Amino acid sequence: MIYNPRVIPTQPRRRAGGILPALGVVLAAVAAGCANDRPRPISPSDDLFDPNPARRVQAVSHVRRTGATDHVPTLIELLDDEDEGVRMLAGSTLVDLTGRDSGYRPYLDPGERRAQVEDWRRWWAARGAAK
Repeated sequence: MIYNPRVIPTQPRRRAGGILPALGVVLAAVAAGCANDRPRPISPSDDLFDPNPARRVQAVSHVRRTGATDHVPTLIELLDDEDEGVRMLAGSTLVDLTGRDSGYRPYLDPGERRAQVEDWRRWWAARGAAK
């Protein structure tokens, strides 16, 4: 049969009923309730480990602004992050928080970065032991 828009159907359309339309209304209401225009506040304890590199950058920036040295061990681990921007900011934040410039370079190959991370770990552990 060929569709002709000028032909008026002889049978009335049936109303959709049942569980699926009701479920669609409920899901739409839940989605509307979950929508929030404001982003979640930064929590370094959580966001330094966030899968999104932009969120990790925000968390490192937050640590830098607050001067929270309790996050130094995590910042040291971020020196070997997969994202170069995270690595770069973590390195400069460590310099700001500790006053130590180890010559870290975020663009080096992974092996050289790991050696620098080990150097930072040793330094931080010795500093903590000296207190």
